[in-house]
Amino acid sequence: MKLLKLSLKFIFIFIFPLSAKSQTKDLKYWFEIAKVANLNQKIQHLELEILKEEKKEILSTVLPQISARATFTELGKKSYYDNNGINNTNELIGLKATQAIFSGFREFYGLSSFNHRILAQEQLIKAKEMDLLAQISQYYFQAQLHASRSKNFSELLQLSEDREKLLKSRVKIGRSRQTELLSSQVQTANYKSQRDQEKLQERDAKSNILRICNISNDQLNSMILPSLEENLGEVREKTFYLANIDSHPLLMQKKELVQSLEEEKKANQATYSPVIDLEGNYLLKNSASSIPDPEWNLSLNLKLPLFEGGLTRAKVRESALKMEQAYLEKTDFKEELIQQINISHDRLMELNKQQKIYLEVVSINKKNTSEIKKEYSLGLVTSLEVMQALNTYIQSLNDLSENTISWNLALIKLKTMSGENL
Repeated sequence: MKLLKLSLKFIFIFIFPLSAKSQTKDLKYWFEIAKVANLNQKIQHLELEILKEEKKEILSTVLPQISARATFTELGKKSYYDNNGINNTNELIGLKATQAIFSGFREFYGLSSFNHRILAQEQLIKAKEMDLLAQISQYYFQAQLHASRSKNFSELLQLSEDREKLLKSRVKIGRSRQTELLSSQVQTANYKSQRDQEKLQERDAKSNILRICNISNDQLNSMILPSLEENLGEVREKTFYLANIDSHPLLMQKKELVQSLEEEKKANQATYSPVIDLEGNYLLKNSASSIPDPEWNLSLNLKLPLFEGGLTRAKVRESALKMEQAYLEKTDFKEELIQQINISHDRLMELNKQQKIYLEVVSINKKNTSEIKKEYSLGLVTSLEVMQALNTYIQSLNDLSENTISWNLALIKLKTMSGENL
C-alpha cells in the first residue's frame, strides 16, 4: 500500500508537471521527485516492507497453529490379517491445534525488537533523504552557477564581437593596428570557449540531477532551473541547531537500534525459561481406535532447557556486546554532529561577512562600468578599457555567485544536521 502511494505521488509530482515545459523547477521540486524515484530510496523502502513482514512471522508464533491431517495406511501380509480377523488398513482424519502459552515472553521481546528496527529503518530512510538532498543541491547549484557564468561570458562575448567589428573598420582606414585586431579576435575566441565550457558543465550538472531522479536524459533540453538569486534564508543562533540535534534522523536511527538490541538481548535471555504449550487433536475418523468417532484429546506440554552447550549464554553475551557497540556508535556520532554544527555555523558566519564584501565590490564595479561606458561614448576612453572594466565587473558577479552557492550548501547542511526540512 505504501509503495502504491509513493507511485501515485511520483505520477502526480513528475509526469503531469513535466508537460509544462516552460515552467521552471526549483530545488524542492527535484528533491520531492528524487525521494520517490531514486533507486536507492526504493531499496530502503523495500527494506522497510521486509522488516514489517518479518515482524509478522514472529507474531504468527504467538497465535494458535491449526492444521488438518489425513492418513491412509495399508499394512503388509494381507492374508495374515484376514485370517486373524484384523483390518489391514487404517484411516485417520482430524484437526490439530497448538497454542503457545508461555516461553519467557520471548516472542513479545522479539516483537518489541522488530518495532524498534522498523522505527530505525524509517529514520534511516529520512537520513538517506538528507543525503539525497545534499547530492541534488550540489548539482542544482552547480547548474545555476554555470548558467550564470555562461550568461556573463555571453555578454562579454557580444561586447568583444562588437569591438572586433569596430577594430576591423578602423584597421581598414589605418586608425588601429593589425595586432590590436588580432588581440581582440583572440579575446573573442577565449570568451566563446569559456561560454561553451560553462554551458557544457551546466548540462552535465543537470544530467546528474536527472540521473539521481531516475529520469531519462531525453528530458534534458526541457529542463529549466530558476536563475541564481539570493541566499536560501537566514542563519539562526548556534544554540538553536544544537538544541535540535536529537532530531537528526541518523541519530534517532542509532537510538532505535540500541533499543532494538536491548529487546533482542531480553528475548535471548528468555530462552532459559521453560516453554509451555497446549496441544489439541480432534479426530473425525480413526479406524485404528476402538473409541467411537469422533474422538478428541488435549495435552499440556512442558519443555525445560537443561543444557544446550552454552548456546543461549553466547547469544545473550553477543546481544549485550552489540548493544554496547551500538550505544558507543550513537554517542560518537552525536559528538561528531555537535562538532560539525559548530564548524558549519562558523563557516556560515564567515560566508556572510564575505557576502557583504562581494555585494559592495559588485556595486562599485557596476558603477565603474557604467561610468566608463559613458566616457567611451564621449571618446574619452578606448574600447579596450571598456572591456577590461566589464571583465572585472563580470568576475565580481561570478565571485558573488560562488559565495552565494557556498552559503546555500552550508545552510542546507546545517539544517539537515539539526533535523530541519528544506
